[in-house]
Amino acid sequence: MGRFCGLIHRNPKLLCCLLEEAESPFFLPEGYPLAGWGLGYHQGSRVFLQKEPVVRPGAGVDFLAMCRGIESSDLICHVHRPPEGRWTYENAQPFGHQGWVAAHHGHVPGHDEIRAMRMAMLEEVAPFLRRNIQGCTDTELVFHLFLGELHHRRLLPGVRIDPADAARAMVEVVARLEAMVVRHAPPGSLADLHLTLLVSNGEVMVASALGIPLYWRQVDRIVICSRCSRPRTEPGRPSQEMGHAELAATWIISGLGMDGETVDERWQAVPDRSVIWATRAGKVEFLPLQPAPL
Repeated sequence: MGRFCGLIHRNPKLLCCLLEEAESPFFLPEGYPLAGWGLGYHQGSRVFLQKEPVVRPGAGVDFLAMCRGIESSDLICHVHRPPEGRWTYENAQPFGHQGWVAAHHGHVPGHDEIRAMRMAMLEEVAPFLRRNIQGCTDTELVFHLFLGELHHRRLLPGVRIDPADAARAMVEVVARLEAMVVRHAPPGSLADLHLTLLVSNGEVMVASALGIPLYWRQVDRIVICSRCSRPRTEPGRPSQEMGHAELAATWIISGLGMDGETVDERWQAVPDRSVIWATRAGKVEFLPLQPAPL
């Protein structure tokens, strides 16, 4: 399985400044295997996706270089890790539809092995959304279940929705998936449901934490921006140091510490079995998931 990282903030022009301040949006340990990478972001209400395979073994991904020239209030990055199967564009993350972008770190037990499980998930997707499903991954299905829940709540299409409503939709989707696993997968499979899903519409970012470590942190200011500051170029001429204040930026990242790396103290763990949501204005709140079915 791969990792994802999300960023939502106030000023689209400062996206690359925040990426540079973070050093690397993934903090991948040395030697982390990659099969592909993807980006998803918004400009206005439009969704933009970039996805590419990694053709050279051992090659990394320079997300800062990939994002040069992009001005956006949100960004979702994903790395595809073997042995998840051959990389294809249709199955690569992130996915985008109806003004939303999504990435997933986890696994729905029974999806790949049990036809009844996948068919049950497909049947839960509204027909007008089902037509958009092009790949064969559980991630794409889970994303469309979320879109369907928004539609059921009369929140789709549309960009400006109450963040708490989007979080409640996420809680409901997790509950429905847990019920499907209990109904269709072998006994005891519920413990193997790992559902750490991240979605964004450019105004609010929502993520569920279930079975996979999920972390978040906020950046309120950059004291000295290495991207915007200018070194002294002539004797006697002072350098120009620039910073940024009132950024209200929120990072959400999955999988920190799973490969043995040390988790930086700036990151805070999202409680398991909960949903976190963050807005462009920097507001962050949590919502518990429903109790797991017996």
